[in-house]
Amino acid sequence: MRKYIITVLVFLASISTEAQEVNQSHNIVIGISNDVIKLEKNLSYYYFNSTNKYLGWYEGYTNTLTVINLESRDVIDIPVNKGRGPFEFSLIRGFTIIDDKAYILDLQNLKIVKFDLDQNVYLSEKLLGRNRITHLTTNGEILLGRGLSRNAIYFEIDKNDLEISAINNSINETIADDFLKNPYKSDGPFIANKEYILSLRRYESSMYFYKESVLVDEYFDDMITNTDYKVDGFGFAQLPEETSYKLLDAALDNKNNLLILAKGATKNFKYGNHIVSVLNLNSEKFARSIELNELQSPRRLVLNDDNLFVYDEEKYVIKIFNYE
Repeated sequence: MRKYIITVLVFLASISTEAQEVNQSHNIVIGISNDVIKLEKNLSYYYFNSTNKYLGWYEGYTNTLTVINLESRDVIDIPVNKGRGPFEFSLIRGFTIIDDKAYILDLQNLKIVKFDLDQNVYLSEKLLGRNRITHLTTNGEILLGRGLSRNAIYFEIDKNDLEISAINNSINETIADDFLKNPYKSDGPFIANKEYILSLRRYESSMYFYKESVLVDEYFDDMITNTDYKVDGFGFAQLPEETSYKLLDAALDNKNNLLILAKGATKNFKYGNHIVSVLNLNSEKFARSIELNELQSPRRLVLNDDNLFVYDEEKYVIKIFNYE
């Protein structure tokens, strides 16, 4: 009898979802300076995101979530244990930060996990249920998901208790049809600020805005003209054919309501001319361009209120630019 009791206690401990402390394991940050962060080479880095205090990403080979405190330059390594139990992961598909909390989306275990960056502990996790959430982002205050339900592709997720609610009217028939036929076709950057939610579809080089409970069906003609974009139907803006191999990335800020947008890609899947465009969503005008100097293959970009962070996949560095 005693043997069975011990077995049951061990099993119950394994499924607890209360706070669990973790130990640092993989430090893949080689060096940090004012304008560049050097990373370990020959690794695969995904899901970059930034706040004014933190810069974070996921690395696939070492299965590591890394966060840099931009104020102290301390590195927080969050090891990711493989499995299907509490605070274990099978397929990380999203990673974002609000305040001092990190949120991790596990697409195979169908859950969102919350981690405290100050205390270095997992706090809680929540099963997705019937919500087919495939991407995770934030506008700085609210946790947002993208996926598909009967009446929405966008979801609000309570940052405290991780309760999920669909954002009504965030879908139309064209978008729903694309998701149902081929979810990967609609795969692409998913970003937001306090005014807009923006999705980009990599393989068709198109994007659409969501604002104030409706998909925006008007686009900023002056901005699109100046950045070589054109309107293509309801809810989309599309790259011209000669540059439409892939739209690599985009980022929104809250401070000035700016959209930092990659102009497109060449056949080598690099940013066109190593230049990104800054669009002012308040004035609806093209603002300026930023040259991505000293980079060989810029691949991902994120920003906070002051800086643009661009990851170079050939040099394995994160270059820091001031975009104001």
